[in-house]
Amino acid sequence: MSNLEHWANRLYPKSNFVDVLKRLEVLGHKRPVMTHIKKIRLGMIEELNQDSNLVLSDTETPAQPQQPTSDDIFNDLLASQPSQHITPVVKEITEAQRERMLRNRQIAEEKRLARLAMEAEQKKRELENAKTLENIEFQNALMESEGIDRQNILAQRDADME
Repeated sequence: MSNLEHWANRLYPKSNFVDVLKRLEVLGHKRPVMTHIKKIRLGMIEELNQDSNLVLSDTETPAQPQQPTSDDIFNDLLASQPSQHITPVVKEITEAQRERMLRNRQIAEEKRLARLAMEAEQKKRELENAKTLENIEFQNALMESEGIDRQNILAQRDADME
């Protein structure tokens, strides 16, 4: 993360880190940037050698020894600093939050059990209805095979019920 902060400071020295990230996010959604990044990923663009203009021919000699650039100085400073790992802060759950979590868990469990019971009851009713329908169909088939008039039997059953 410190490298990212370092380069953000190098890109926009007068802006703070959060503002730089917001700016980069906005710029990253621009079509030319997205196209260029896609070309780089697909290998369609060769990486430019930034030191290509600094390469001297065999006949030329440097006029003076090369001074370390500011990039090198900053990189040396970053490398020399011990990395400080920030441990994440763990929030303690309050007793009220814990009680609310337990209560919500119990309510959810009760709802789940009620739903399962309702589904079981519905399946039981469907099974009973299927058995009743099966029994009626069986009786109808039996009566038809024996030649008994079904309407007479139904009328007799209705009279018995009254």
